[in-house]
Amino acid sequence: DEQYDHGRILEQVKVPVHADDTPETLAARVLIEEHKLYPRVLQKLISGEYETTR
Repeated sequence: DEQYDHGRILEQVKVPVHADDTPETLAARVLIEEHKLYPRVLQKLISGEYETTR
């Protein structure tokens, strides 16, 4: 498909943005949350909890 990143949102969490954040500090905080989300989302995909299309 020609579009990038246009599918539905499977999971999301809020990550606080602080006034003194740099791109690096914010990215580090996002990465921590991504590492928590990936296993949970993958497990739900494997178990069929999410509706998928081919």
